[in-house]
Amino acid sequence: MNGRWWLLASLLALASATLHAQREDQCNPLSRLQHEPGSKSDAGDLSPILAPAKPFQLTETDYLAHGRAALESPTAILLPVKSRRVNLDLDDVRVVGVLAGPQATTPTAAVLIIPGLTGLSKDVSRHAEVFAQHGGLALSVDLFGGRQPANRREAIDLVRQLNRSQTLAMLRAASQWLAEQSGHGKLNMGVAGYGLGAEWALAMAGQSPAPRGVALFAGGVTEDPQILAGIHCPLIGFFARQDGYLTPDRVKTFENALNKAGVKNQFFLYETAPGFAIQPKDVVAKRYAETAVERTLDFIRRQ
Repeated sequence: MNGRWWLLASLLALASATLHAQREDQCNPLSRLQHEPGSKSDAGDLSPILAPAKPFQLTETDYLAHGRAALESPTAILLPVKSRRVNLDLDDVRVVGVLAGPQATTPTAAVLIIPGLTGLSKDVSRHAEVFAQHGGLALSVDLFGGRQPANRREAIDLVRQLNRSQTLAMLRAASQWLAEQSGHGKLNMGVAGYGLGAEWALAMAGQSPAPRGVALFAGGVTEDPQILAGIHCPLIGFFARQDGYLTPDRVKTFENALNKAGVKNQFFLYETAPGFAIQPKDVVAKRYAETAVERTLDFIRRQ
């Protein structure tokens, strides 16, 4: 009898130890490392730890085959980042922005971020760090040259003061400088625009040389055949189904116009409210934003 009790006690102890080990592994911070932007890692030098990349096919939406969980959850472990504010004079053009990249690993792609009406706000500055957390080298630029609008009215006034040729010259200079920071062309270069910034990103798609790819976040929608004919690179877009202005129907019309013009594109409509990319209001919107960043970098790398 004592032998049986000893055997039973041993089996219970073994089962308990196994369960405890599994729980410790699940709670291991290295297995789900996430750092706030600008924070330092206690784990030392980290190489990018990414899930197998999903193939980006311009003719089909392979991502959707992975189900809603793939839409709402980023697959990458976030990396520690470093960032700094830049104030540059490049070929008689002033560039103000925030540069961010992985702290201890080689970037996988470079992205010029063009914000909307908010200018170079704290949220926009942080967004460069979000790209860096996912392995990108990102430069958020300020269309307003360092002037921060206090409200929407001031922002609209600043927009009206923008000179198209001067703004495009600034964006080209910023893109060239970012390419130099990324190893003189060793990384694919892309542009991401948000709201008003998406219109400028679309304009960059018509420049020579054009970026490898352009990402549109809730903006840039047009049916102007002259603009569509001038696009020289693929597009990826992220829009909100709850957007009362850029409705799903408008996005679909834009997609059809791009297809007719022969512009390769892939768009995603997320079940969330507009503004999710820069200012996510809840956990779901934040996951959509991070997934969009992940897909943007994957898109640029593959061009």
